[in-house]
Amino acid sequence: MDERPDRGPRSQESPLDLSALSHLRTISTRSGETVATVLLRSFRQEVPQLLDNALQAARAADWRRVAVLAGGMRSACAIVGATKLARRCADLERAASEEKEDRARRLLPVLVREHARAVTWLEATDIDGSAPPKPAARPIRRQRS
Repeated sequence: MDERPDRGPRSQESPLDLSALSHLRTISTRSGETVATVLLRSFRQEVPQLLDNALQAARAADWRRVAVLAGGMRSACAIVGATKLARRCADLERAASEEKEDRARRLLPVLVREHARAVTWLEATDIDGSAPPKPAARPIRRQRS
């Protein structure tokens, strides 16, 4: 599998499969948030921690832990429709389980970049309505001469 992030025209495509989220946007939790909003927040907050823990485990050559963490990331990515990222997590999980250290070490920074790309896309599109509100435009005052 290619370990480089997408480049060129395809890089503008959504890193998430929006059809995976469409149904989840129709289901509300008791707090009134949609299930999609809750899952995307988890994706934004928990996957970076899992990635950080996997990087630390790789530095310690704890491949079993890397595999377990990659499995957790795979699930978190798949449920929000980040299918490409989920496949890369599965690749890492397999490489770590088989103790293919070089491959696992090459995949980790790719996962970091791909996750950052997905989060950046989420913030730019505000698909789940969780982006910080943009400041209101202030009217321009003309100075009197």
